Amino acid sequence: MVPPAAPNSAGLTIRSITTRAVRVPLKFNLGTSAAVVTAAPLLLVDVLTELGATGRSYLFCYSTSGARAIAGHITEAAGLIEGKAATPLSLAQLLSRRFALLGVTGPVRMALSAIDIAIWDALAVSLAACRQNSMISICYQSRRPQVRQVASRQRH
Repeated sequence: MVPPAAPNSAGLTIRSITTRAVRVPLKFNLGTSAAVVTAAPLLLVDVLTELGATGRSYLFCYSTSGARAIAGHITEAAGLIEGKAATPLSLAQLLSRRFALLGVTGPVRMALSAIDIAIWDALAVSLAACRQNSMISICYQSRRPQVRQVASRQRH
């Protein structure tokens, strides 16, 4: 069986990437060998596209300082990919090459993974909007023949 082709960017261009660190109180403390966790330090990541689709992801960062470090890597990576087509594979390859000297492990890997997930989410959001609105003739390309939609559904 031939795997399906990954969707293209559906015309999506990355406008910006933002992060927000939050501490979510836990109902039950999480005991580890290093400490007791009473609140989950999360980093929320949003990828906004030029067409308005927003992809989201989040990370459990283990500590507040971990969230700050990962947010710094995401900010640096955002500067490299803003204005580029939202193509997850090519962007992941670009970012892996650019962070190779630092090492694509630990917090760097977490940062790049969060960006990758959010880009995939933005693609899914945009494709769902295409299906719902039926305004775009081709939302993505696959190995199947392309089908162009000639009439849009409108509610009366």
